[in-house]
Amino acid sequence: MRMGAEVKNGEGIVGHHYLHGSNADVGDFQITGEATRKSTDSGTEVAMKLGFTWNDKIDPNPQYSTDIVKSTIGKIITFGLAKDYEIQITWSSEATVTYDTLGRRSQMSGYPLQ
Repeated sequence: MRMGAEVKNGEGIVGHHYLHGSNADVGDFQITGEATRKSTDSGTEVAMKLGFTWNDKIDPNPQYSTDIVKSTIGKIITFGLAKDYEIQITWSSEATVTYDTLGRRSQMSGYPLQ
């Protein structure tokens, strides 16, 4: 699955504050994985092995005036060597959903379900 994703905007000069939203031009946000269904005495268990990839371009967003200021400062203090760049962050997780014998969800565990 591929889609746009956003995180809360931050104004600090720290890494996660630069990841306002994924960038469609470099891959957007992707979720991959597989699910296995198993019948149990108490219902059904669906176990998932998931992979996530956040694709973004670290560049100033003109929508935020502070991005322009921070970009300008970066270029000044690096004597013009600061450049925009693409970033790809990948992680994985396992998650489980359990359903009772009537098909009602009874339990969820693991990222991103908790």
